[in-house]
Amino acid sequence: MRYLLHFFFLILVQSAFAQQVEADFYLKKSIKQEGKLYVFYVQDEDKKSNLNFNQDKFYFWYKAQVVKQTQGAASGQLLHGLYEVFYSNKQLAEKGRFRKGLKQGKWLYWREDGTLIRSEHWSHGKMVGTLQVFNEKGELVEAKKMKRFSFGKKEKSDATDLSINTKGAKEEKAKKEVASEKHPIFRKKEATEKEKTPSPFWLKVKGLFHKKEKTSSKNSKNAA
Repeated sequence: MRYLLHFFFLILVQSAFAQQVEADFYLKKSIKQEGKLYVFYVQDEDKKSNLNFNQDKFYFWYKAQVVKQTQGAASGQLLHGLYEVFYSNKQLAEKGRFRKGLKQGKWLYWREDGTLIRSEHWSHGKMVGTLQVFNEKGELVEAKKMKRFSFGKKEKSDATDLSINTKGAKEEKAKKEVASEKHPIFRKKEATEKEKTPSPFWLKVKGLFHKKEKTSSKNSKNAA
């Protein structure tokens, strides 16, 4: 009897697993859009969808072989689960996850040569954590701390720059500073600022004395 129960239990587990695999197969989508291959999952239509859309957030949805994003609404199957985008050379372009149409967790973006472009962190469709930006060599050149403030039901995001002590970042910063110093617009601006700078009071008084001496010397010459 015990073996018979184990046998039926194994059959139930296998059937449930098979149903889950079949459901995942139908929920998985693969399309070509804008010269790239998109592979992703959508939310099951049988499950209750999110009807309370937040107007401050962008929702990603799928319909008629196209992925769309709309602020505060959707008109198709919401993206839900793993999301990957590939270049024509099969190199990864984007990778992240969706939860009921909203970006969730860590998102990465690459160039065609495989170097990172940026790294993001999302929570319920809002960018949080630290946003990292990489140059063409894959070196970290910029980082911004995303802060979240709650005002009642509304949320506000703010970015704060963080200092990056990388060789690539220092070189790019030095190049920008040199270019700004050499640019003629900045030289003209410095010259005008010097002209507008008021002279001290004692220089004005000294100038008046010089003017008096010149006028007195001219008068003495005329009298002679």
